[in-house]
Amino acid sequence: MVFTDEAEQIFSRLYAGGVPVKAEGIKIGLFFADRGVRDGKTFIVVVKLNGWPQDAVATMLADPAYAQYRLFNDPYTMTKYDKTPIPPDRAARFGCADGNPR
Repeated sequence: MVFTDEAEQIFSRLYAGGVPVKAEGIKIGLFFADRGVRDGKTFIVVVKLNGWPQDAVATMLADPAYAQYRLFNDPYTMTKYDKTPIPPDRAARFGCADGNPR
């Protein structure tokens, strides 16, 4: 699950290489999101700005329906409303040896 205000650009990368994606728009609380399934994996890209002043990360952490998702907060779209840090055990991992996304 990615929290961003650049959802279209990030979600469009699921289509890279011509891989089929099953996509749909969803709403989680006040937040609009795009859910896509690619190669059997589900990705959700949450648009943060439409839910302000609610904290998107706090909303997802409180919802048991999303307890299995790894989370990533786009560092380029952080605002004063993004108060809840992502717990280390829920943070997305990108396969880099040092743990930093590239």
